[in-house]
Amino acid sequence: MISSRTTQTIGNFIMSNSLVLSIDFTGVASSQAPLGFLESGLHSAIIDGFTHYDDSNRLYAYMETNGIRHRDSFNLGDAKFLRYVKDFLLSAGVSESKLDGAQEVPFGKLEGRTVYFQYTAPQEDGGYPKYSFYTESRFNALQGAASGAKQEIVKAPATNGAKAPTTDEFDFLLEN
Repeated sequence: MISSRTTQTIGNFIMSNSLVLSIDFTGVASSQAPLGFLESGLHSAIIDGFTHYDDSNRLYAYMETNGIRHRDSFNLGDAKFLRYVKDFLLSAGVSESKLDGAQEVPFGKLEGRTVYFQYTAPQEDGGYPKYSFYTESRFNALQGAASGAKQEIVKAPATNGAKAPTTDEFDFLLEN
């Protein structure tokens, strides 16, 4: 219900230097900032909040990266998609031991935490962005690889009694 107090009404216009409106905001959420898109690549974000829609059993996770508010959507109605929710929770620092079996997940307690992900922007002709969430340690390793940092290459030993290949056997792969 909206009610007002004014000092003067002229035609259909309300003229006042001290307009006071009584507005009931019960159950009304803030629209906050509009959603935006990131550049494709590795990012981190602060979890801003969640919305769950009972009719579709969809969970929206709202995040902020460098002042850009964005969201990912999770389908909770199909078990094959729960791995994405688990990846998100692991990225937010939830212990893997707490994600075994049926759990009550207090999503509200995740607000303000950081998540780490690979973001693929939507195509120009439409579509949705794609998120792949990682733990912080995996994210740091990916960032190191993406930045061109030298990674130590470990050669795996031959297995199952097979001899290790010699360089001669595969030299043909290097020829142009």
